[in-house]
Amino acid sequence: MTSFVYALQPVGMNIVKIGETSSPLTRGQAIAAYSPMPMVFRHLLEVESPRLAKIHEAHVLSWSVSGGAFGEWRDDLALVDMLFEEICPAVDRSGDFAIPAVRLKTGHNKLIAPFVRDGVIQ
Repeated sequence: MTSFVYALQPVGMNIVKIGETSSPLTRGQAIAAYSPMPMVFRHLLEVESPRLAKIHEAHVLSWSVSGGAFGEWRDDLALVDMLFEEICPAVDRSGDFAIPAVRLKTGHNKLIAPFVRDGVIQ
């Protein structure tokens, strides 16, 4: 069973959410439902098993902790890009999954809120 390690990015923002999933489209839509911005996969790497996806996700998360890290969100895009290049063997499928626009869920936006100050996305 294949699985995926991803970096999901809100369009126009310099942050990404790192994660792993067996269903990229479903996961992307779930996250996009809480984002005021459209989401795209900056990285979406297909690996051979869920176990390897979890290992690679942990590698990227643990090595990309910086001052702007919040949970699974990272703001050092150059470092995240470099860490994703270290994941091999993997197939980059980021161009194969487009996340359709979804209706924004109401309520407090916990995903983007840490990056918004005085109504401006940082």
